[in-house]
Amino acid sequence: MALKRTIDALVVGAGPVGLGAALTLVRDGHRRIEIVDEAERRAGLSYALALHPASLDGLERLGVAATLIARGNRVDRIALYDGAVRKAELELGSLDRAHPFVLVVPQNELEEVLLAALADAGVPVRWRP
Repeated sequence: MALKRTIDALVVGAGPVGLGAALTLVRDGHRRIEIVDEAERRAGLSYALALHPASLDGLERLGVAATLIARGNRVDRIALYDGAVRKAELELGSLDRAHPFVLVVPQNELEEVLLAALADAGVPVRWRP
């Protein structure tokens, strides 16, 4: 997997962190980005993923939060239990944030959205042949 051109950055790993890092570089004006991953293709597995308000703020800056919010499930309230007894409740809507909630979205959906944004910018992932 030899590179035959000059690049601005090499991102190793095409999971959520690598794709997010690559998209951050693109949004900062870098266009010559290479993303490589040791897998032959995206994993078909999806792990549970909860995106917290600060993560959603970062994804907003990358231009993908609205798409993810439309695809995910909002959690506006969290209750804490001791056995069957509710001990406390946290209203996330009271947070002074742009996104005062937790968003639950499968990892594969997050990766799809990030990959689409990167593809729109002309940045593909080089999977292992």
